[in-house]
Amino acid sequence: MKKISFALIIIICFATNSFSQITTTTRATINTPTIRMPKQKTIVQNQLMQLAGVTSANVNLTTGQTYVTYNTGLCNKTLLKKTINSMGHTADELVYAPVSDQTPLTKKGKN
Repeated sequence: MKKISFALIIIICFATNSFSQITTTTRATINTPTIRMPKQKTIVQNQLMQLAGVTSANVNLTTGQTYVTYNTGLCNKTLLKKTINSMGHTADELVYAPVSDQTPLTKKGKN
């Protein structure tokens, strides 16, 4: 009986640990109009990539937007915005959606 109880406890511990690690990869599009120079772009991208859970960070100088893909179990949109703000830049969120909900963009007029 003790062996069965011990085995059940171990199984429950592993099952609980497995379920608690389920997370979503999310892509945030953040309006960052004050990032205008290539050096600023590099610094912001590098700082964002240092955050736990961030898998990609790309600043588009032309559109004034920053695209960040991250694991919601390790990072969140508030931390992304605070990181950008801490470097002296404006960070306003535009879009926040799971990566699986993103549809690929196509160029108009091209087949």
